[in-house]
Order: sequence, then structure tokens, then C-alpha cells
Amino acid sequence: MGGLELQRKSVMNVNGLLSKDTREDEDGNGNEEDSCSVCVAVKIRPLVTSEQEHGCRGTLAVAGGQQVTTEHSGSKHQFTYDAVFGEGGQEASLLYPKCVSALVEGLFRGYNATVFAYGQTGSGKTYTMGSEYKPGKQSTVGVIPETIHSIFSRIEASKDWQCTVRVGFVEIHKEEVRDLLIATSGPRPAVSIRESPGGGVCLYGATEMEVRTQEEMAAVLEMGT
Repeated sequence: MGGLELQRKSVMNVNGLLSKDTREDEDGNGNEEDSCSVCVAVKIRPLVTSEQEHGCRGTLAVAGGQQVTTEHSGSKHQFTYDAVFGEGGQEASLLYPKCVSALVEGLFRGYNATVFAYGQTGSGKTYTMGSEYKPGKQSTVGVIPETIHSIFSRIEASKDWQCTVRVGFVEIHKEEVRDLLIATSGPRPAVSIRESPGGGVCLYGATEMEVRTQEEMAAVLEMGT
């Protein structure tokens, strides 16, 4: 019986996206140089109507699909990332296949994976992650719905093994971890981060739900949103 766990945290936001694949060698020891791969990407959203009406203008220039130059008050700064998507960069639709897809594949080989996004308020974080995903809405895009689809497509295509999918939904706010799957109008019980007996890290006290279909996983996402 294979075990697969996914945990969606509300800390995942954009303009920046970081993904990490931590692997172990044959002796069970993580090799930092050869087996830990970190990808840092940026997604640039276009100016919205209200910004254009107020005379705002873009201050970013992208070169080579990896370099971003910022210009403000005569000062320029250049930054290099693994990939740049959106305005002036690569097509936004390539974000998932280039930054996340390989991590999902790694889950089925027993590796841990982390994807989180960050950015200031209004930078397009919720849209990029797709945390408002609902099955049947063709307009819904993002990392989460594409991940859900990839996981269950892989499970449905496999005939010689079984996989159990459990999901949790927590938020991290002011260094406090809260379980969003507990229906309560009052304070939510605190969740603590502890080391598991197998040497990993677990969220002690967080709710986990077993899901068997894309629709069930989307329902859990909606429950915590």
C-alpha cells in the first residue's frame, strides 16, 4: 500500500514561487548537493484596470526568460531566477510543467515535495495557486487544480499498485498553525509541528481526510477556504 499525503497551506502565494524536492540516497541519507533540488520562479501579473486608471506603469523588464530588471526613481536592480513567467517572460501556462510537475512525479517514488508561493497583497497569489478551484469551472487554473488532476490521473492509470491520498488544510499566521478543516466559530485548536518517529515532520493535531477522487479533494479545499 503506497501512502501519499498533500498539505495545502494558505502561505502559498505569488509573485514568487519556490519548489523543493528532497530526496534520499540508498542509505536513507539526504544528499544536499545531488538530491535536493530547489527552483525559484517569478510570475508577473499585468496591471489591473484600477492601476491603469491611476496612471501606474510597469517597472519590470524581463530578459532571457530568467532575468528581471527593476527600475524605480532612476535606480536599477537586476535579479536572476530559474524562470520568469507572465508579462515579458515565458507563457504563464508553462509554470506548472516547468516548476511543479516533476515534484508530483517524485511523490509517487517516495520523495517529499514542497511548493509555496509568496508576494504582497494583490500580487495575484490566489489566482496563481488556484485555491478557489471547483470542479467543472473551466476558467479555474492554477497550481492546485493542476496538481489534483495530475495525482488522480496517475492513480487511475496505475493497475499494479494502490495509493491512499490524505489531505489536510492549515494556515500559518503570525507563526501559529491553524487547522482550517475544523468547523468552529470560535478560536481554532492550535496545531504543533513535531518530528515523526520515522524522522520526518508532522503537524500534530491537524485534521487529515482521505479522498478518492478529484471532486472529493476539491470539496476539502472548498471546506477550508
